[in-house]
Formats: sequence, C-alpha cells, structure tokens
Amino acid sequence: MLQPVSSGPAAAMKAGDHICALYSGPDELGATLAPYLVAGLVAGDKCVCIVEAESRTALLDEVGRHVDLDACIASGQLELFTAAESYLRRGVFSGGEMIEFWTDSLDRAVHHDGFEFVRNSGDTTGVAELFEDFDEFARYETHINRLSAQYPQTVLCLYDVSLVSGGIMLDLLRTHPKLLLRGVLIENPHCLTPDEYLALKQN
Repeated sequence: MLQPVSSGPAAAMKAGDHICALYSGPDELGATLAPYLVAGLVAGDKCVCIVEAESRTALLDEVGRHVDLDACIASGQLELFTAAESYLRRGVFSGGEMIEFWTDSLDRAVHHDGFEFVRNSGDTTGVAELFEDFDEFARYETHINRLSAQYPQTVLCLYDVSLVSGGIMLDLLRTHPKLLLRGVLIENPHCLTPDEYLALKQN
C-alpha cells in the first residue's frame, strides 16, 4: 500500500540526493517507485522515469489512484522512457551520452518549462546485459554525483537484487551516497567521491 506522500522515504529525500534502491521482483519495484513518483507529481515536480514497458501497467495504475495520470502525462510533468529510449538510444551504452541525456532533460525542465524541482528515476533491468562488465555503468553512476548537485533534483537508481553480483554491489555502495532498502532511506558510509572512485578504478 502506498504511504501518504507527507511521510515515508519519498518525502524525506532532499535536493542533490543520489539514491540506490534495491528491490526484488516487479511488486517491490512498483512499491518503491510509485511513492517516489506520486510524491513528486503531487508537489508539482517534473518526474522523469526510465522503466520497461512490461512494468508500467501496474506502476501507472498505482500512480493513477493518487493523481490525474492522463493530465500529468499530457502536460509533460511525467515523462516515461524505456532503456532502449535512454540508456541504449544510440544502440550501445555510453556513460557520457547518458549524462547528456539527463543534462538536456534537466535544462529543459528547469530553464524552459519552469519546474522548480525534478525527480529522476531509472530502473536498470533493461540494461542487465551490461552487468557482465559493469565498469562503464559504474563510472556513469559516480558521475551522477556531480550532476545531482548542479540542479534542484533527486536521482533514484533502481536495481533488482537478483541481477546484482557481489562485485556490482560493491560498486553500487561506492557510487551512491544514500540507499533505499525495503522502504528505509539510509546514509551510505561506504560511498566515495567521484575523484576517489575514479582513482580507485585506475589502480
């Protein structure tokens, strides 16, 4: 059940937060992502969400119980993308191009459309094939820490734990200042600054 938007981790998130949300299966994905989107839409924030088509029906049904979903989509307040339209829109993943994707979206939302705050989110199940060599994606995640501080936004990165190996988990801990675990938002003491993380990768 969706928590009231005035409470819970979605309400506790602050500008500049870059959060790793770990979930198990489609039900937990919806339970994690829906409150985040609803809180933003109710507050008048721009919401940009990368989520695969097969996960959207249940997610949007839940979101639509709390906001006028059709109006949010028609006005552009809520934008939805698949991995093929975002992470892989050039056919292959590039961390630099994804930073450009978010930067262009943020510039448009804040400077052109007049939104005071943006809630970005990206589920990664659509790029699970990249997890076999996670290095490029992990570098992208650490660069998000620089971008997150440049705009009034939160960034929620979603990972299904069934797809995450121990090595990937270590990289997630090193690149996300906050974690969202089973509805609890916590500070991550293991996170490194981008400079620290990139220096570690060069050794």
